[in-house]
Amino acid sequence: MKMTWRCLGFAALLAGFGSPAAAQMTPIASLNCTDANFPNCGWGNRSSSHYTLSKVGNGARFTLTPGSASGLTQFYMGWGTSIPQVQTGQTRFIRLRMRIIGPVNPSGVGDVWTDKFIILGDGGDSSSRVIVELRPNNSNNGLETRIQKNIAGDDARTPLLPLPSDQLLSLQFEARSGSSGRLAIWLNNNNYGSPTRTSPNFNLPANAWNNLQVGYYSNSSLSSSGRITFELTDVQIDDEFDPNWSGGGGGGTGPTPPSTVTGVRVISASASFMLSIALASTLLMRRREGR
Repeated sequence: MKMTWRCLGFAALLAGFGSPAAAQMTPIASLNCTDANFPNCGWGNRSSSHYTLSKVGNGARFTLTPGSASGLTQFYMGWGTSIPQVQTGQTRFIRLRMRIIGPVNPSGVGDVWTDKFIILGDGGDSSSRVIVELRPNNSNNGLETRIQKNIAGDDARTPLLPLPSDQLLSLQFEARSGSSGRLAIWLNNNNYGSPTRTSPNFNLPANAWNNLQVGYYSNSSLSSSGRITFELTDVQIDDEFDPNWSGGGGGGTGPTPPSTVTGVRVISASASFMLSIALASTLLMRRREGR
């Protein structure tokens, strides 16, 4: 009997090794800020008098500077990096963790502050450029986001998604290229099959997907009463959805990408296969006990 329970425990252990939670992701590129490489952080940093960066974990806190300009001033901030060129029909996932520090006041000089927060494919073919926006959310005095094809209408972007302040947010953004492309967002959500926001399907080429900018382009500096502060950590770009990215979200059964998605690897081992091996080992041990 003791040997039987040991065998079953061994089977359970092997089944655990086969679960999605044990899978490890290998991003195409990731931002890794250290004391030695800050503020470039292994990528390239856009410095400006209109904001400051302070190191937080493997990322940074962005603090926009109130009253830094007397007229309408657009500026760059954050980081950029080159990545391997993508072929149309492939998919890219951008993921990060974010904390918005309240209160938020988007009052700008000459305009309300908004930000082209992430740009995939900047400086190339504008028909393939993908932009993640940060915008003021007047209903909760915070910020909201959406992902869109360049400067597009509703047929090529997701609906706006409110972002709560003063809590850690786990975000994944999908850019799926091709004739039936789409854009999607997961906020504190590990279920690939149920994005938090998604766009309609539309034609999305990937002609310029060879660079990634994170920060990145603010449409105005802040007025003297403005206040925008947020933290970014764990910034990555990958060709696969991470079903374990959110520590508290989704409640789903894991990723089940549709067959039309190409270039996407969702890592998950087969728990049933591993369990079969373990049970076979159990039966063999029990046969040996009976000798």
